[in-house]
This record gives sequence, structure tokens and C-alpha cells, in this order.
Amino acid sequence: MENNVLSHVFTPGRLELLRILASQAAISIENARLAREEADRASALTEMQLARDVQLSILPRVPEDPAYRLSAFMQPAAQVGGDYYDFVRKNTMRWFAIGDVAGHGLYSGLVMLMAQTGFGMYLKSRDNPDLLELYTTLNAQLHDNVVQRTGKDVYMTLTVFCADESGLVRYTGKHQDLLVYRAQTETIEVHNTEGVWLGILPDIAATAEASTIQLNPGDMLILYSDGVLECRNASGEQFDTARLMAAIQQYAPDGPEAVQSGIRKACFDFLDKQDDDLTVMVIQKK
Repeated sequence: MENNVLSHVFTPGRLELLRILASQAAISIENARLAREEADRASALTEMQLARDVQLSILPRVPEDPAYRLSAFMQPAAQVGGDYYDFVRKNTMRWFAIGDVAGHGLYSGLVMLMAQTGFGMYLKSRDNPDLLELYTTLNAQLHDNVVQRTGKDVYMTLTVFCADESGLVRYTGKHQDLLVYRAQTETIEVHNTEGVWLGILPDIAATAEASTIQLNPGDMLILYSDGVLECRNASGEQFDTARLMAAIQQYAPDGPEAVQSGIRKACFDFLDKQDDDLTVMVIQKK
């Protein structure tokens, strides 16, 4: 038997009204979801910008030095990266470092900040700092604070240097090859960096070794991150070592500031879009 109470409830007009209301509700829900996603994106971008600002703010000011001319730049990518460089003068020695934390994002930036803090604190706490002890200490700190405590497999390439007033430079740690411009012959030497990446092993004291380079007046030591070599043009070609050397040869007669800015210009003229941090340091013996 037909239910007379319900037979007139879902009339065609009422069904159409319900359809319209349901459609409007769905649109409102979708708009709310999109607004929430946009707010989350804006918050993430704000956090990324803050992290990039921190990354740049902790970079050292290039100091005046009686024995060396120094120049450096770092251009962060859109995402927070892990590039790091530093200069510290301690007694008669100059200490500097260049490195890169694997990956991008806030976590890489935090690991980079941890390395920067460890580098500075070690030098402040020692009357006579030791190159190999500095490097192995940084490794232990990163391994204990990152790998052990968080369980994350994060590593960092890093080369640390100490230079005396005569131009003798000692270095240790695995990063990019070192380029040395010889002023007398106008040639470029390539020196490999040896060692293991920081953070992988708990103790690297048994394998850490130091190498030396002698810089003569006018010679330049050029350091850089992998973002320089691996930046790509619209055709997918990498900038590579040959283009880097060409830029060094072109600008070397004008000094370290010209070399640094010349490499930067060459990279940005070449690349299609920046996917990684770009970092360059140039140290010239006076």
C-alpha cells in the first residue's frame, strides 16, 4: 500500500532543490579544502624563506687579511639546500671550510647549521686547533646528533682547510676537486679531495689524512659546490669543469673578486633554472 505521508515528500521540484543544495555544499567543501591547501603552501613557503634567510645570515663576512685576498658567494636555490662555507682566523692560522649536505629542505638546512656551529665552537674552544681533530670531531657530532638520534641517513661532503701566512695550505675531507690557478704559468691544477662523507661512520679517525698545497704570491685556490658543475641549460647540458676552468682563466688576471663574480655570471648565463645552491670561494695568496 502506498505511504501517503511520503509520497509527496520527494517531488521533482524538491529533488531538484536537494540536488542544487548538495552541489553547492560540495563546492563549498572543495573551496575550503583548496583554501586550506593554499594556506599550508603559504606557511611552507614562509618557513622556507625563513630558513633561506637563516642560511644566508650565518655566512661569514669576508675578512680583510694581510696574507690573503678572499672572495665568496652563495646563491641558494628555491628550496633550502645544504651548502655551507666559512672563514675563521685563529692566531696566525686561517681556517676555512666548504661543504654540502645531501638533499634539500629544512632538514638539510638544520644539518648545515649544526656543522657551522660545530666548526666555530671547536676553533673557539682550542688554543691550538688540529685539522684532523676538527674534522673527526665534526663527523662524530653529525653522526651522534643526526644518525643516532633521528635514525635518518644524512651525510655531508666537507673539506676543511688551515693556511699559514706563508701560503702553505693543509686540508682534509671529501668534497669537490680543488682548483689551483698558478699566476706564474697561468695554468690550473686539479687536486682531488680524499676521505669519507661526514655522518656515515661513527669514527673516522683511523682513515683521516691531510694533504698540502703551497700557494705562491698571486696563486688562487678555487672552491665550489656541486651545484656549480651540475647546473643545466635548456638542452640539459651540465656546466661542467671545463666551463668552470674557462671562467677562471678569463677572470683570473683581475683577482679573486673578479673570478668569483665571473663564475657566478657564467653559471647564470648558462643555466635554464636553478635547482641547487651555487657556492664559490676564492682564496688568493698576496
